[in-house]
Amino acid sequence: MSSRVMIHGEPAHKFTFNYKFKKRVFKGIPDCWRRDAWYYLITDCLRNATKDHKLKATYQKLLLKESPHERQIDLDIPRTLRDHIMFKQRYGSGQRALFNVLRAFANYDEEVGYCQGMTNIVATILMYCEEEKAFLVLVHMFLRDQLHNLFIPGFPTLIENFYIQEALLQQYLPKLYKHLACPAIFIQQDGILHYFQAV
Repeated sequence: MSSRVMIHGEPAHKFTFNYKFKKRVFKGIPDCWRRDAWYYLITDCLRNATKDHKLKATYQKLLLKESPHERQIDLDIPRTLRDHIMFKQRYGSGQRALFNVLRAFANYDEEVGYCQGMTNIVATILMYCEEEKAFLVLVHMFLRDQLHNLFIPGFPTLIENFYIQEALLQQYLPKLYKHLACPAIFIQQDGILHYFQAV
């Protein structure tokens, strides 16, 4: 299902994008293929990978720059997948790679900078990709899925998604919507916690 191709001297894999491939993706990409399959999918079947050699050079420059988010990134890293062998050791290779990618991205997209939810995304990518490739995948994710407005201060896309979810819930599951929308009251009496739904 795959063939090896070269993009600016770098090897990559191209997949036959058909029903069988999509079915296999939904079934679950085997660990040994995730790096190549994720990169293929995130770059729109490698069409958006043509300028990645420039992005790699940019990554090396971004690593040399300091970021105002460094302290917060360093505080959040030990809390990220702390039981995973790759991120267990403080200042080990996994934590250093995670710090580098997050700091470089904070310098790359200065409006987003760094947001706490980004650590788990990057850590998951790093389990299958080397540091430089993880940065490329993260940048492509932000471009393809328009994650910029999800993470900028104020989280406008997130607020919009909450509004859409609430409207869909109200339309298709009105009983559940009403249940979730009504505040609950808890009263402790004789050591027993009583629950009342406000109407």
